[in-house]
Amino acid sequence: MFAAEWTNSLLLALWVASFVYVLWLMCLGGQQSDSVRRIGMTAEKDPPFVSVRDIVRAFRALRTVCDRAQIPCPKMQIARNMIINAYANPSLIMLTVGIIRHLTDDELEALIAHELAHILHEDSSRLNPSRCLEGWGFALSILGMIFMGVGFVCMLSAYRDDAVMLAATKVAMFWSMAVLIVVSVVARLWARHRSRCIEYEADATAAFLTSSGAVTRMLTKVCVYKRRWSVSTGLIKSMWQDVDGNLLFMILACLISALALIVGILERTYVALMYIPYRLHVTHPPGERRIQALG
Repeated sequence: MFAAEWTNSLLLALWVASFVYVLWLMCLGGQQSDSVRRIGMTAEKDPPFVSVRDIVRAFRALRTVCDRAQIPCPKMQIARNMIINAYANPSLIMLTVGIIRHLTDDELEALIAHELAHILHEDSSRLNPSRCLEGWGFALSILGMIFMGVGFVCMLSAYRDDAVMLAATKVAMFWSMAVLIVVSVVARLWARHRSRCIEYEADATAAFLTSSGAVTRMLTKVCVYKRRWSVSTGLIKSMWQDVDGNLLFMILACLISALALIVGILERTYVALMYIPYRLHVTHPPGERRIQALG
């Protein structure tokens, strides 16, 4: 099989795919580092002023949640940034000014309860094995890409006139690359799946410490994004009901119905195309699914 000429194109396509995959992972890593840096205290040139009201609301919510959980309050910092974000590490909860002002008091309690759940469950330590495996998988994908490059050099130089060695080199290149990329993808999928499961657990704990309604409202404001392409089916139904034999209204209703059908197809195609990148990249489940999981 690997003695055929078309296998050269197959190996080249596999190498290009691995290169694009590694480049995509490196870009994602840069974006994540930039997003973490932007949450920092000096992220903006003109950071917002942290008012006394912001401080009182945040620490009052923290005290309320910790009293319900019957645990001492962890450290909490407020980042002078209007980004809607929050995170927790083993000893600290970080909130931005933007998210404090974006939520009501009960929603802020739900958010802090969610971040507190990460500390109580020691989620940072629980994620370490999957993060290590993901890092090894990334290193293996780079190793496979380098091995493929060396193999191409050997094919074009040393083994060009030796059919047996050329076929053996192709076999080694194909299987090593396939195994290394599969291991890398599986490791990343497992790490992201583990992270999303932990988010569901933190939501359930937050609902226990506050209320499912408060957590639902918080997730709706923070995580649920409105669809840009959605067309109201009620509008289309009402248009067809008002046609009443009018030719102009009938043409207009047909055009809008066709537009709605095209938009629906495009939206579902987009969701299908983004399924694999979502599984490989996103650490948090969609807000709609998190709300459904709360019941």
